[in-house]
Amino acid sequence: QRELNIDPDRIHVDGMSMGGGGAFRLAEHLPDRWASIGPRCNVPDVRQKRDGTLVTMLAENLRNVPVYWVVGAKDEKIPVAFARAARDAFQAAHVDCVYREFTAGGHDWSLEDDATVFDWYRLNPRRTYPEELTFKSWEKSFQRAYWIEILSRTETGPVTLVHLDMAGAESERRTEFRP
Repeated sequence: QRELNIDPDRIHVDGMSMGGGGAFRLAEHLPDRWASIGPRCNVPDVRQKRDGTLVTMLAENLRNVPVYWVVGAKDEKIPVAFARAARDAFQAAHVDCVYREFTAGGHDWSLEDDATVFDWYRLNPRRTYPEELTFKSWEKSFQRAYWIEILSRTETGPVTLVHLDMAGAESERRTEFRP
């Protein structure tokens, strides 16, 4: 940052497909480092329960990270139902989110013009000292955000995770210890 004279309050994360997923993960786990994110054609950490309902795991962590999110309704790689569920979770968590769903769009970078997103970035410097925040972390390596630091955790028993394929059939089962 010093060598290139980068303003730390103007670092935005953009990405398409897996890069869009990476933008979401960076903001979910390190929300205090980014001015905003502009993911395209991916979703935040959304899990599908056995009954088919979708849960957005860390939506609250993005409350102070503005999001310019672009999805295609006909995306063959990322189900639009996951995006819509996460959009609703963002609204409930009061995330500052511009959600742009293109009806005829697929899994394509060109759904939204770069200049439009960059102009939006200019309006969104980093919120260094937000008035309110929530920070959740399941990972011991992500223990701090803003002025919050997780110093200790209540250890819980193992959690069994069941992963389902797109047809709802069990594809993997594993037991993990959560921090």
